[in-house]
Amino acid sequence: MHSDISRSTASSSMTRETVMAVLALQARVIGALVLRETRSRFGRSQLGYLWAVAEPLLYIVSLALLFDAISRHSPFGSSVALFFATGLLPYQLYSRVAGALTSAFDANEALLAYPIVKPVDTLIARALLEIATAALVMILLFGGLVFFADAPEPASLHIMVLAMIGLSLNGFGIGTINAVISKVFPSWRQIYDVASRPLMLVCGVFFTLDTLPPGAREVVSYIPIAHGLELFRSGYFSGYRSTVLDVGYLFVFGLVLCLIGLAAERLMRLTRP
Repeated sequence: MHSDISRSTASSSMTRETVMAVLALQARVIGALVLRETRSRFGRSQLGYLWAVAEPLLYIVSLALLFDAISRHSPFGSSVALFFATGLLPYQLYSRVAGALTSAFDANEALLAYPIVKPVDTLIARALLEIATAALVMILLFGGLVFFADAPEPASLHIMVLAMIGLSLNGFGIGTINAVISKVFPSWRQIYDVASRPLMLVCGVFFTLDTLPPGAREVVSYIPIAHGLELFRSGYFSGYRSTVLDVGYLFVFGLVLCLIGLAAERLMRLTRP
């Protein structure tokens, strides 16, 4: 009996070591893919990183100047630029994660010939890069608004991070589904790109959901990204209250999309010749 216990303990220890070794190997693979994606997206110069910050900044400044020119006030708070930043930056987090994953398989097709690199590794690597880039852009732009434009500091960072996680889940799910569809139907990327463009106009980047008429508010409340933006703003602004916000809907929708996407990716691998 003592011998059986010893063998069981040794077997359990070996299994644990094997799992840890596999996880460490996959972590190194994903880390290498992140570095490769970083060089591919930003190049070897600092101009690539600069454009990642400059692009949303130009959007925000342009919108703020437009509102000022037509004598419109911020939908919430005193700063038009800050209001648009709290909508545009989290929206871009979602859209860029989804967009980057859509082309992940085609962009890494040569690497997928190696057994050690799995399709899901390329998805995770691209998602991590986009999330890290979005977080850096938010730190720089919100920091700049606070220090140079006298904008208020974020009221609750953990709520803002929660919103980013929810938006990233939805982006990962949609991106994974799109990546699988694109392998079967290559033109899907262009179709999705065109079809998804109006989303930024209707999900709450430029307005608060509570200012919409009841009928429009109900329709927009079915868009999970709108809940992500509402949650992000409720974390940034201390007095922001939303009667529409449903955090559970944001996360459940995102998790369902991720499960569908990963199941489709698994099916694609099993049926691939």
